[in-house]
Amino acid sequence: MSWVHKIIYLLLAYLLPLSVAQAIEFDAQVERVLWRYQEEGKEVTTFNQLPSKADGSGALFKLRLSSERNQDWFFAVSAALMGSGSPAAETWNNGQVNDLSMRQQDVRLDMQYRMLGARFGIWLAQREQKQTRDNFVVNGVATVVAGAPIDEVVKSQWAGLSLTSVGGNVGQFETRIDAALALDMNVTNPLFTAPFSKKNGYRTGIHFRWTLPKSEVGVSGLNITLRYEYQDIGGENTVNNGFWPYNRWQMVSMGLMYAW
Repeated sequence: MSWVHKIIYLLLAYLLPLSVAQAIEFDAQVERVLWRYQEEGKEVTTFNQLPSKADGSGALFKLRLSSERNQDWFFAVSAALMGSGSPAAETWNNGQVNDLSMRQQDVRLDMQYRMLGARFGIWLAQREQKQTRDNFVVNGVATVVAGAPIDEVVKSQWAGLSLTSVGGNVGQFETRIDAALALDMNVTNPLFTAPFSKKNGYRTGIHFRWTLPKSEVGVSGLNITLRYEYQDIGGENTVNNGFWPYNRWQMVSMGLMYAW
């Protein structure tokens, strides 16, 4: 069990009785996802050092347990799983093309306080992203890569701040802005004998949530969500002269959430 999970479990054990007293809200969410992954290598000597780009799509499923949003203190813990649909085509500047599939898991803990008409908060998160590359083609010729499919796993821990505003005349409109720095990061790739360990990185995002009025849809607790996220990490050499390139992860998603 990682230290992030331990902190989340301890805080839940402490906060859950308070949340129960205030009433618990449970969210189930499904989102359609469009994503972009980019690598920016600084040297051109190995497979993983060439600049590349891939655009793909997928679906995200999210569950969240939280206290009531209209309280002065707001607590929430959430878990999300994102998976690719069909593999995306990843293109490199040496004429190489390969399939790239993405799978991402997130666990997050939020604590916010209502002040000056908004909610100011801090949050902790742990993310695991698995990148699978297969079906390599170089200059139009199918190429065998030893060990393919290649699975690169990025595990990271984050600490961040959030600002949430709530308003609206038709239903309730909620806007949340997030920003976080990486606390720790570990990357494993079978092409390299040593893992990469990195602590530099940041992520930011904006999230919109519209709670539809019951009079319009005939049911309470139905929400429409829209969000954008940007993550920038990487850039490290290992003792065996491997290089993990700088990389950017972007995601736009839209979906439905039901809260009860």
